[in-house]
Amino acid sequence: MTTLGVVLLVILGAGASHDSVSPGVVGKQHMSFAHRPPLADHLCSPQPLIYGEALDRFPSCRPIIDRLRRANSGRSLEEELDEIAAEADEVPALHRQLLGFRYYVRDVIIGCAGGWLHSANGMTNYVSLVRTIEHWRAPRDERVLFITFNYDLLLERALVDVVGAQFNHIDKYIGREDYFVVKPHGSVNWVRRMLNPDIVRNDRGRGMAPDVVNWAAEAQWSDSIDVADEEPLNRGGFENLTIDAPALTVPLRRKARFECPDAHLHLLGELLPEVDRALIIGWRGLEEHFTENLSHVGLLLPTLIIVTESDEASIATLDNIGACFGTPRLSDAPGSTKGFSDFLAGGGLADVLL
Repeated sequence: MTTLGVVLLVILGAGASHDSVSPGVVGKQHMSFAHRPPLADHLCSPQPLIYGEALDRFPSCRPIIDRLRRANSGRSLEEELDEIAAEADEVPALHRQLLGFRYYVRDVIIGCAGGWLHSANGMTNYVSLVRTIEHWRAPRDERVLFITFNYDLLLERALVDVVGAQFNHIDKYIGREDYFVVKPHGSVNWVRRMLNPDIVRNDRGRGMAPDVVNWAAEAQWSDSIDVADEEPLNRGGFENLTIDAPALTVPLRRKARFECPDAHLHLLGELLPEVDRALIIGWRGLEEHFTENLSHVGLLLPTLIIVTESDEASIATLDNIGACFGTPRLSDAPGSTKGFSDFLAGGGLADVLL
């Protein structure tokens, strides 16, 4: 690592991917809203396309989906799942249901983001974001740190298009000198390998996800995280069974751990103290495990721009993360509280890059 400091921190949440295609750029008639990347509270939507198909592939998560759809407590999906996860020690069946839910989430995100990207011909707001940042960054030889809580690959796709980044190996997420991508909650293309696949083979299962979830309580998974192959679940055939599970966390507010390589977390510890400005897009700051760790860094930023769908949402986000960033300036840049698309259209990014 060189001595150049990271100047720009960009934190991305579900709201960024949800509002990642601008009708003015793509044309509303071409956008497939059935594939729009969901917000967390919409992950269990009763829609036949994608959601229903994923539910049919992983029936073990039906009890969780049923419970989440029937919940009327006014709590968020993350808070409901917090309660479910806390019950797993006393209700062993929840282990298989939660593992099935991870497969379900992976397939929903892959299906939605893939269809969304295809309908937009890849012309997402992420491309505009990275393109503008790169035109600012390159002459100054600065660095950019992306922290994304999204499981999808829309950011990675934009970085491939704009700067030729590669993400076919886990180390390449942090291997460049100009851009770093850290995904604390995992990614749809990340996997952990099963260390004891014989329990599935001896059960005469096919090694596919519906069989694997039956052994959730007994399964042992590798500490390392890899980028998945084309067929991430079953490699080598039944006689040489190799099983991978999605390396992504169930959406919980009180996550006990991160689902990303230790080297990525170590890099965060090195780079965060060097950040002097931050842009937050579509992130609510509800992940207590992350914000607690971030608050220990003691960032004092002169500029913090929060891009959300409303002024109220921006204030709520600032309340959630205020301890992490000291007392930053909440920018009144044009479009900064009107969502990702309006933020870019209104020129709000220039306020970050002054």
